Amino acid sequence: MIEKTFNKNVNKEQNACDTKPDTKIFCETKVLNLKNEKRNITIFGYKPSEIKWFNVIWLLLLHPAAVYGYIHGLLNPVRLWTVFFVSFLSQFSGLGMY
Repeated sequence: MIEKTFNKNVNKEQNACDTKPDTKIFCETKVLNLKNEKRNITIFGYKPSEIKWFNVIWLLLLHPAAVYGYIHGLLNPVRLWTVFFVSFLSQFSGLGMY
């Protein structure tokens, strides 16, 4: 943690975010004023108010469901047309991201 300190008449800033930009996940910046104390917490460089939490929760639920479906398809017998449909769907679903 790197601390930057200015004169006592000026704001003091303690910054834990001055590490390598690749490795910072959670970062807390603390600005000390003579009157009040303010903390800015960031997650991957974003303030919590900037994150779309509905999407985060949705993706946290969707990925385990996809893993469950994949394992279920491997362990249980499926029809040949299902294999073709899943192959087709998985190939062409990526076109929406291109």
